[in-house]
Amino acid sequence: MLPFETNIIAAVRRHDLMMAATLDAHGLLLRDDDDWEALARRLEHYAHAYGELEQQLATGEEVTLFDHFRCRRRQLIPPAIMAEAAAATHALYAFSIAWVPGFFLSRGIGPLWGGCAITDPENLLTIFLIRGNFARHPRWFIYHRAELLAHELCHAARMVLDDYRLEEYFAYQTAHSRLRRYLGNCFRTPVDAILFLIPIMLLPLVEIFRIIVGGTFPVWPFWLLAALYPLFM
Repeated sequence: MLPFETNIIAAVRRHDLMMAATLDAHGLLLRDDDDWEALARRLEHYAHAYGELEQQLATGEEVTLFDHFRCRRRQLIPPAIMAEAAAATHALYAFSIAWVPGFFLSRGIGPLWGGCAITDPENLLTIFLIRGNFARHPRWFIYHRAELLAHELCHAARMVLDDYRLEEYFAYQTAHSRLRRYLGNCFRTPVDAILFLIPIMLLPLVEIFRIIVGGTFPVWPFWLLAALYPLFM
């Protein structure tokens, strides 16, 4: 089922409660301020955004997504692989998403990058991008394909909620590692990463300063300073 088919939108406008429950099971969550018409309009946004993307991919030509990522139809993540991740989110949260497209990428990515979900807030288009290695192997480096996709499926479902405080918490509950499930919600904004790194980067600067000036002052107070924000997180 696609959540933006005409008959589904019509059912929402008829205030069909069973259809709303079905949409919830497919990862279409409701905001606190939603009403029936708001939900119907959001589904129409999906219909336009994903319909336009499908038309572009159908030409066989390269499509540029978000002004940066170049993808073709043959790079689409197949349904069988997406189903691996959907099974994990269904077990945890009772929703399964099969309507968000994903692509394998092998160009323009970092050496340690595994994947991500990206949303255009204007037309609500969400896509998954994962490393091309996952097309052949279920695991690469420290990443598990199903775990990575399940994590991003949670973001795709929750994007409309705009809830940054718990966004990473729910996504990281898909992790196999108990440590990642526990610590995953620490980094919620870019500021968290900056405040985590600055005190740690101070340590080598202090050591360099001691070497240059020949100082004998103690270093342990700087270790305490470096530990403060990680402990707070």
